Amino acid sequence: MSTEAIALHPMQLTPKSYFRLLVRLKLRKSGWLYGLLILMGLLYLFTWNGEPLHTFITVFSLAWPLIMLVWFYAWAHRKDNQRIYEERRFVLDPEKLVGTTPGGGRSEIPWSYIQRTTEIDGRYLLYLTAGQMLILDKAAFPDADA
Repeated sequence: MSTEAIALHPMQLTPKSYFRLLVRLKLRKSGWLYGLLILMGLLYLFTWNGEPLHTFITVFSLAWPLIMLVWFYAWAHRKDNQRIYEERRFVLDPEKLVGTTPGGGRSEIPWSYIQRTTEIDGRYLLYLTAGQMLILDKAAFPDADA
């Protein structure tokens, strides 16, 4: 990283984009499992013989991926999550990442706190813990060199 601070353009996450991000992260992590469930559900559906266990496996296999989509949609639209949809400005300097909000919120995160980074859906995800991340839009960077 250069010795100069990089000021990113303001960015704002929407519930729709957060929902898409959650779904993509889940598919990246366990998409094979959902594919297997749907395949198994279709196999059982077309070979259905009316047994209760057969019915349970068919319904569970086909319904679980849909239940997860509904869960992620509800999570993205929770009132508790409204803070993540505020406009944010970030400045990347050699020692830390500084984030500010129009309401006066400010956070400084040393680079040593970032455990890993991932790029998905036009965004950089900076993981602080297994369940906590910062989302930076690629479009917020002033140029390709930044």
